[in-house]
Amino acid sequence: MIDTALLRTAPDLVRRTAKQRDAAVDLDRIVELDAELRQVNARLGVLRAQQRRHSMSREQVDVDAARVLQDELRTVTEEVRALQETRDGLWARLPNLLPDDTPAGVDDSGNVELRRAGDPVAADETRCHDTVGAALGVLDLTRGADVAEGVSYWRGDGARLAWAVFTHAQSLLLARGFTPMMTSHTVIGYYDNQILNAEDLPIRVCAFTQFHQVEQIVLCRPEDSERWFDECQRNVEDILRDLELPYRVARVCVGALEAPAHKAYETGSWFPGVGTYRKTHSNSHFTDYQTRRCKIRYLDRGRVAQPHTLAATGVTDRAVLAILENHARPDGSVRIPEALRPYLGGQELIEPKAARTG
Repeated sequence: MIDTALLRTAPDLVRRTAKQRDAAVDLDRIVELDAELRQVNARLGVLRAQQRRHSMSREQVDVDAARVLQDELRTVTEEVRALQETRDGLWARLPNLLPDDTPAGVDDSGNVELRRAGDPVAADETRCHDTVGAALGVLDLTRGADVAEGVSYWRGDGARLAWAVFTHAQSLLLARGFTPMMTSHTVIGYYDNQILNAEDLPIRVCAFTQFHQVEQIVLCRPEDSERWFDECQRNVEDILRDLELPYRVARVCVGALEAPAHKAYETGSWFPGVGTYRKTHSNSHFTDYQTRRCKIRYLDRGRVAQPHTLAATGVTDRAVLAILENHARPDGSVRIPEALRPYLGGQELIEPKAARTG
C-alpha cells in the first residue's frame, strides 16, 4: 500500500492514480474515514494525557472518575482501531503510484518495446516444443494436462536440462551477491513485521520456488532501488544470452501492470514454433508498496523508513521450452547451450532415442 499521508498531502495525485489505473476505490469514503480517524485520535490523545496527569498526581484519586476515564479510554481506543482497520482496508485496494513515463494501454498489447537481442531462427511449426519434446521423449505435456492445467513432465535428458538451466541461473546470481533460498511461500513474507538494519541493505535473495522457477528478490534503500531494478534486468538478459536465446524487452503499460507494481519490464524469448516472442521473464519495481503492507522497515541513524522491493524472474522452465525450439536440429536432436554443458557432464546434444542406442 502507498503512504496514507498522501491522502492529505497529495490528494490530486491519489485521485489521478486511481483514475489512471481504473481502480474501484471509493476515495471520498476514505477521505471521510481519515478525517474521522484524526478526530478520534485527537480525543484519544487528550484522554491519555488526562490519565498520565492522574497517575502522577499526589492528590487522592477519585475512584469513580478514574473508572469513567478508563472506560472511555477503552472505548475510544477500540474506535480508533476499527476506523483505522476500515480505512486501511479500503486504502490497500489503491494500486501503486506510476512514473510519468508509463506507457498508456489497456493490456499487454500496449507494452512498448525497448530492445531486441540475438538472431531469431526462422519460424517453423515443426520446432514447437511439444513436438520436439515428445519426439525426444523428454517432455510430456499430454500427461501433464491430464493431471492439472499448466503441468508439464520433464523426463530423462529433459529433466537434466531443466535442472541445468535452474542451476546455471542460481550460480550466476550467487556470484553476483544473491543468497540462495528454497521456499513454497513468498520471500517477502519472510521479513514480515521486521525492522532491518540499514547496514544489511541491500538484501538480495535468489529463491527456488515450488513453481519451477528461480526468482530474484531485492530489498534496498529507496535511493538505490532504480539501480537494483536495472541490475535485476541485467541478470535476466545475461541469463538469456547464456542460454543462447533471442529475446525482446518491453516496458509494461498501465493496463498490464499488476496493482503493487510502480513500473515493470517484460522480457520475451523467441519461440520459432509459433513465430513470436513469448513472455519468459518479468521484472517489477514495487517501491515501498509491499513493505508498507507487510510492516517491513529499516533503521538508519535513528530514523525508521520503509525499504523498496524488487522482484524479477531468474529463470523458469519456459526457458527450457524455448531451448528445445531454438536449438532443435534437422536430425531431431537438440543442441545444448555451451553454458549448460558443465552441468551435464559435457554433453553437447539431446539425441533421439534411436541415435542414442546406435
